[in-house]
Amino acid sequence: MADVGSAAVPSLSEITAWDTTHLENAARDWTATAKHWESSFTSIHQAAVAPGGTAWEGAAAEAAQGATLADLVKVRGWADVLHESAAVARHGASTLLHAKQNVLYAVEDAQAAGYSVNEDLSVTPPPEAGEAGEAQAQTYATNIHGRATQLAAHDKEIAGKITTATAPLHHVGFADDEERGDPTIQAVDSHTGPEQHYKPQTDIDPRNPFVGDERFGHWVQVVPPPYVGSSPPPPWTGHHPLEGVPTRPAGPSGFYVPGGQPWADDNAPPFAYRTEQYKFRISGEDYTGYTRMVNGHQQQWVQYTYEARRFTQDNIAGPAWAPKGPNQVTGELGGVMTGGLSAINPPPRIYPWHPITPHEIATLSAENPNATYYIPNGCGGQFTFNGGVPTGGIQPPPKVPSMIAAD
Repeated sequence: MADVGSAAVPSLSEITAWDTTHLENAARDWTATAKHWESSFTSIHQAAVAPGGTAWEGAAAEAAQGATLADLVKVRGWADVLHESAAVARHGASTLLHAKQNVLYAVEDAQAAGYSVNEDLSVTPPPEAGEAGEAQAQTYATNIHGRATQLAAHDKEIAGKITTATAPLHHVGFADDEERGDPTIQAVDSHTGPEQHYKPQTDIDPRNPFVGDERFGHWVQVVPPPYVGSSPPPPWTGHHPLEGVPTRPAGPSGFYVPGGQPWADDNAPPFAYRTEQYKFRISGEDYTGYTRMVNGHQQQWVQYTYEARRFTQDNIAGPAWAPKGPNQVTGELGGVMTGGLSAINPPPRIYPWHPITPHEIATLSAENPNATYYIPNGCGGQFTFNGGVPTGGIQPPPKVPSMIAAD
């Protein structure tokens, strides 16, 4: 029997039962809480600006509006922390599922070759394998143990990242009235409390409008402290496939005529025409070179990659002619009868999944403005593309247009 030492790694049964539901639930709850906070405090501020739908002016109005705006700005900051924490949890769940599956693949390889994998991840060769079997068992055990160690390391790292991401929420609170300033009547031009400016963010890269849009990806901490040295290492860039992790595609678009219906009369379609529909799914994540600083920590944009599946349907709408004999009972003369062929349409053709970028999805949507495309959002939900524009889901905040120099 081959063993690889007594390093603290999970047992085979623990790996098999490894669950990430707590991370998925946390991501869902944090996202829902953030949206609730933002909605509630936005409504409070709007009520201070126009209570009952009527504009409110004057010194008291300015004081109330300034206070509610200050609260709204704070809440938006806390909501950002929740959104970022949710993104860390979602990515952590994906990473752990991928690492778990890697261990189980190695276990399956050993078992398929006739070797037994024990609870402590040691491997026993079949009796007839001899010395060569002992050596191969050692190789299998080393591989399985290494992958299990990586799973445990990922779990510890993700726990640390979540602790760091949620740390700003440990000191949540609002300033009291004294800190806000005196809300009593003052001169018209006076201001109460520190002046607040909530400005939209600037586009990171106008060529990639999907950066920062959390329907298409999420921000992650590059390297949360503590780290070796005086500064964090540069962020890793590359692709992380979701191989072995089940992905659920979004709903189908429904069949439509590509490019729009070319005939004017709905009651007189052509003899035959083709329709198509699409499904989309997330295939992996790209760790991009886009970064930002939040609360002194560097964050990196991780963008989802997608695959599309196309379905085509050939529709036959024209009539068919067939001879018709005379009816001797009714005296009806023979001739020709006609009828539609729509009932004999061939089955749809289903194409294999193929990679597609968000820009290509947007172009496809712009070319087919009457179709609705459903895109998975990485949290088990979906949003849509209509007329080349993403709609629904978590809307990104307004952005100031920016320009970059030509290459």
